[in-house]
Amino acid sequence: MAVPGPGAAAAPLVRRGRVRVPWRLISSGHYDGGALALYLKVAALARRAELCTARVDTLAAMLGMSTRAVERALTLLCNPQDGVVEIITRRRTHRGGTGDSAERNTRPLAARELWVWLPVAAAGSMSPRELVLYAALAYATDRKMPVTDAELAALCEVTPRHVATLRRALADRGWITVHARAGRQGRHAYTVHQHPIQPVLGEDQEPEPVTPELTGGSGGDLAGGSLATKEDHRTDRRSCAAGPETSAVPSSRRRRGAGVARGAVDNPAAPPTFTGPCGAGRVSGTGYAGPGLQISPRVWAVLAPVRDLVADMDAWPLRRAARIIGEALDEFGRHVTPAAAVERMRARVERRRAMTAGEIRDPGRWLLGVGIADRGCGLGACEDGWLVHSGARCEVCADLRAAPPTLPPPPPPVARPRPAPVPRPAPVPPVAADAPPPRSAAELLPRHCACGQRIAAVPGRTQCARCRPPTTPRGRRRRPLTTGT
Repeated sequence: MAVPGPGAAAAPLVRRGRVRVPWRLISSGHYDGGALALYLKVAALARRAELCTARVDTLAAMLGMSTRAVERALTLLCNPQDGVVEIITRRRTHRGGTGDSAERNTRPLAARELWVWLPVAAAGSMSPRELVLYAALAYATDRKMPVTDAELAALCEVTPRHVATLRRALADRGWITVHARAGRQGRHAYTVHQHPIQPVLGEDQEPEPVTPELTGGSGGDLAGGSLATKEDHRTDRRSCAAGPETSAVPSSRRRRGAGVARGAVDNPAAPPTFTGPCGAGRVSGTGYAGPGLQISPRVWAVLAPVRDLVADMDAWPLRRAARIIGEALDEFGRHVTPAAAVERMRARVERRRAMTAGEIRDPGRWLLGVGIADRGCGLGACEDGWLVHSGARCEVCADLRAAPPTLPPPPPPVARPRPAPVPRPAPVPPVAADAPPPRSAAELLPRHCACGQRIAAVPGRTQCARCRPPTTPRGRRRRPLTTGT
């Protein structure tokens, strides 16, 4: 079982050569297959009373890994990025450099933490990616979870094709049994074994030679080091063999083959079945005189009903039609067999040819626009409004035909910016000829007399009416009356 019960916290981590591994080591992206293999070995050795006291080089020899790879795995498990320490290490080295090797142990699992049983023997007999795939399949099998190659590829950080290669390698060595398409919704079903189950070889049988895995990268895992070898400055080029004066730059490339072809190589001519009407001798208007158009047999099988039209077509429309047919066959091949996909496409071309009335004047234009064009609603099972697997009408196409055509809304009018209005000056009233001259601002301000009274706004007046002396009718001032004594 993958999920422990309420009282499973005290269960042993190792039982009968199996180790209880936290699921976070497999599902988290912080750990790789090397860290998972090291965890299995340390957990198995920590079962002893003195715990795991093996040195780094000893662990590397047990796991078949390099010392550098083991040190990297210890760094991931002892100093993780997510803060959970999986392996607890206690140093036993004295100050002078003497002492014993470190003592290591795994952390106790939580009560409701997810985990999975993995055999200890898998740590030393699988590659890191195979170990991650094996652990994922063991967890999915215990939980009865159907998995796909895409999900396994995302977990192992590889491509689905590489997952198929790893699965085939595990099945060949007897670690798993693959039941093809026996699971839910056509998925593969797996049986995970705790020990490899291999057939017994007979007396006249020999084991297959072991070859490095070349599908996951540039080369096999050779002790975690570089794949470079010593350079060989010898070469088999004629320019260098003739003498040093014939080659300006000496080459250090080493050929892997035992022999090198001298002179031109005669490529066998393609059979007439795979050669299009545009042969090597046909020159287009652009001056191209290279090799002729090559078409695959499955495309020729689709174009069988219009073989007479293909003979009169140019190279460009025929190449374009072959590309479209190949993409359609690849799309159909996801749901049906390749033979059924070819038959479906051939029936489409034959039906379109029978529905066309009159003479076809432009074969290339007819083939691209009518013969191989997809007129369905976009569903993979729809063919001209009919479902291929049942022969019934497509409801999506019927709804599209019944619905009124909807035109896209017209684009909104573009608002043009209007220029800002220019302010006009205020009109100046006309000035009369006999109008008095305008007074200044100083003259318009109110004035006061020495006694505090306000002076009227009259030009030339500096006193108020009380302080100003009286005047005569003629404008003369009166003389003060004097009385004689």
